[in-house]
Amino acid sequence: MMTIAASPRAFKGHFGVIQNNAIHSWLALRPKPQVILFGNEEGTDRIASELGIGHIPNPACSEYGTPLLSDLIETTRQMSVNKLLCYVNADILLLEEWGYALQSVMRQMDRFLVVARRLNVNVSERINFEEWSGLHKKELIAGGAAGTNHSIDIFVFPKETYRDVPPFSIGRAWFDHWFIKAARLNGMPIVDVTRVAQAIHQNHDYSHVKGGLEWVLGGQEAEKNQRLYGEKDLLRYTLLDATHELTPTGRIRRIFLRKSVFKTRHFLWYSFLDHTFALRNRLGLRRRTSV
Repeated sequence: MMTIAASPRAFKGHFGVIQNNAIHSWLALRPKPQVILFGNEEGTDRIASELGIGHIPNPACSEYGTPLLSDLIETTRQMSVNKLLCYVNADILLLEEWGYALQSVMRQMDRFLVVARRLNVNVSERINFEEWSGLHKKELIAGGAAGTNHSIDIFVFPKETYRDVPPFSIGRAWFDHWFIKAARLNGMPIVDVTRVAQAIHQNHDYSHVKGGLEWVLGGQEAEKNQRLYGEKDLLRYTLLDATHELTPTGRIRRIFLRKSVFKTRHFLWYSFLDHTFALRNRLGLRRRTSV
């Protein structure tokens, strides 16, 4: 049903743990997906060989050695034996409900982009998915925190779509938001499946990137990504721009005014905080909590 492409970091330390967890979770999905890893980071060839999955050791890269999204998508398309392509970050756990979610979407639509909200969890040890149970899953999710509308880690779409992908540096700002922007501009439905299947993000630091989070968000690769995204179009397309959502019953329903409602709530909340600041200050309630 689906071919998964990812560009992992070096398989060492904490990143080795969480990326192993992620890949094993993908391989536990049913129907079992085809998985292709891109890049020559330490341990990638070993993991691919051990698990019998695809490996592209020398993909097209930026001048800084970061794999390019255009090459990853086109190579995955050529190698895929499935109807769907999926780009997912290599720290994301995909649990069994993803199979149901994607089959539900495919039954109702021919063209679509599937996205989901991130759930941030702390994981420090390897997960044995052969002994995985509903209790383990509940414990993992119970300790998680929902990501923002800007945090998007998985994109699933029919492989005949996204044929003109710019050479974004993967893992740097703007490349992920482009998926949603391109879908909206091309009239392709964007289906948020969060109510059925979440993207479980295993928290980590940014020690794998020279320059850390500052480089990821504002370095030269991020600046180039912004130009590719549209230098005059600084509006980020996010989960608020989804056009449809998958309900727990498996039905797809249209979403109306999600972004407008969010902005209105945000405005009213901060207006309330501003107007009640003096009172809250006298009462010792100074914390400004976002919606």
